[in-house]
Amino acid sequence: MHRLPERPPLAELLTRYPGQRGTRTVRVVLERLERSPGGITRSHLEDRFLRLAARSGLPAPETNVALSLGSHHYEADCVWRQQRLIVELDGHQAHGTRAAFERDRERDRRLNAAGWTVVRATWRQLEDATDLAADIRAILARRTLESA
Repeated sequence: MHRLPERPPLAELLTRYPGQRGTRTVRVVLERLERSPGGITRSHLEDRFLRLAARSGLPAPETNVALSLGSHHYEADCVWRQQRLIVELDGHQAHGTRAAFERDRERDRRLNAAGWTVVRATWRQLEDATDLAADIRAILARRTLESA
């Protein structure tokens, strides 16, 4: 069996080769990941939710997680795997059509049938999100107790 050599961490490579093409972009991405507690985000709505979660003392979720249910493949915005909780952040642009509305409901139904709890939140609901944070906290606590 051949053992591949250990690869140095990306930050170490940036230090070794500071002038290489693309290093500035990689630094910006790494800095963004450090500021974002849940990983890579794809929208201002996701960034805003992660800040809300941090301010509210919620555990940081994973973001943009690929989930498979049989032949169906989904990407969930915010996921707490152990508690099987998904928070979907619905902006009007991505979810404002009739087709998107129907697709979202079918997806939620399939995920709920598979034991996930799906919570949907909008930009407006994040403006005064005290109740949203309290609901998520309650679901996480209940699901943690159920899995113990």
